[in-house]
Amino acid sequence: MNSKFLSLTSVTLKGVWMSGQFSGTNKRQKNGKMALIMGMMALIGIIFIFYCGLFTFIYIQAGLAPSVMPMMMAVASVFILITTLFKASGFLFASKDDDLLMSLPIKTTTIVLAKFVSLYIYECAVTAVIIAPSVVVLKMYDCIGTVSLILGIFSIFIIPMIPLAVAGLIGIFIAYISARFKYKNLAAIILGMIFFIAIMYFSMTASEIDADVFTEMNDMMISMVVGMYPPAMLFARGMEGNAAAYVGFIALSAVIAAVIVIVIAVNFKKITTMIQSHHTRSRYRMETLKTSGVLKSLVVKEFKQYFSISSYVLNTAFGPVLMIIAAIASFFVKDIEAVLNFPGINSVINVFLPIVVMFFAALSSTTYPSISLEGNHVWLTASLPVRSETIYKAKIIMNLCLTVPAILISSVLLSIRFRPDLLYAVLTVVISVLCSIFMAVFGLTVNIKFPNFEWTNAAAVVKQGASGMICSFGGIILVFISGGIILMTPLPPLAVYLVLVILFIAGTFISWRIAAKTPLIQLISR
Repeated sequence: MNSKFLSLTSVTLKGVWMSGQFSGTNKRQKNGKMALIMGMMALIGIIFIFYCGLFTFIYIQAGLAPSVMPMMMAVASVFILITTLFKASGFLFASKDDDLLMSLPIKTTTIVLAKFVSLYIYECAVTAVIIAPSVVVLKMYDCIGTVSLILGIFSIFIIPMIPLAVAGLIGIFIAYISARFKYKNLAAIILGMIFFIAIMYFSMTASEIDADVFTEMNDMMISMVVGMYPPAMLFARGMEGNAAAYVGFIALSAVIAAVIVIVIAVNFKKITTMIQSHHTRSRYRMETLKTSGVLKSLVVKEFKQYFSISSYVLNTAFGPVLMIIAAIASFFVKDIEAVLNFPGINSVINVFLPIVVMFFAALSSTTYPSISLEGNHVWLTASLPVRSETIYKAKIIMNLCLTVPAILISSVLLSIRFRPDLLYAVLTVVISVLCSIFMAVFGLTVNIKFPNFEWTNAAAVVKQGASGMICSFGGIILVFISGGIILMTPLPPLAVYLVLVILFIAGTFISWRIAAKTPLIQLISR
């Protein structure tokens, strides 16, 4: 049991973290890819550590040190819940190796536990970069004792349990309900979006606090966190020195996680069977055969592949969806400053609209996993009697078909709501569209450089792949740097936007040149 569990966990963990990421024709190329990925992960970790440490320092200066750990626990829990929600259903129940695993002399409980432990280790690393900086800063300023420091570090291994298990339970609910529909993937996508929007709604309403004093606002937020998430109360009391409360926090987390894992293990075969079953039409009628051009056919193929993988949609469509939701919601929000907790935002919102829409556009690339998602069928695509450039164009066009309409709709709505100058209204559309084009081409190019055809679950490519990290965080960093320059420097916003236009055009051109020179068949031989 132990040896099987450890072996299966090791294989699953390698599949999630590293499968196909460090391939190359020689050792130098492999080492170069590994160095780049490790560098990106280190940069992301440094950014998280810096902001969590800065948040803790601000709270200490405001005399609110006791509130830091409950708040950071809530942040880590919500972050884990949201990120795991997107991959739980597919990772747990839709892996390509599920049939093979269930045919082996391994208990279903062992399979499910191995999958959960793999996700658990990943989320512990995420929790560490959120919790550890806060604990260290609190200790540096003598706000906690040595015992609390040790408990805070140990909590890194406890905090992910409940949100990870709850995300898995939501995943089994989504899989169970969607499996009863004819179009299972569509149902899973809709249910996933509903849960995501619900989580975002409750997170946003938490900031609608009519408090003039920072301390009062903090007290209300802590009360809300404790009310919505009772384990936070036990955690907070435990960090204050209440041993019984901390033990209760550990026990509650372990029990809830164990119960949910058992529930999933019991229903694993049933859910997996329902997901892998297919509905067929009861009647078939021969109709007129329709033909279309090569590029159009490839674009249709890309759309079919896109909507056939629910984790793919849930991780890439939330940008356009949130873009439109935010634009519509802006008409119902009277005080933007109070909702965003950003004093003075009303005075710069008109100038800042291009950055706002650009942020969502930067998160909307569907091309970064599109090559890898061809999987072990990539040779079929590569053997088509079409040029690789045409295949790449189809993937880019599919991306733009999703993002550009959302950009146009949200830009028009935001312009009506905030009434910016005509120049900034036009810039909102131009910069966001250029950003979307750049991210589509750049994402494709990055995936060409970091292909992964050895995955057993799409979540490994969509969530943990090197291409995803580079594109997602690269786009976010670009947006934050641009916004920071506009807010914190005397440079004219128009100059910043002009530089962005040049960067997007040049970046798109360079990225396309690199992609166009790489035949798809060449990726298979790596």
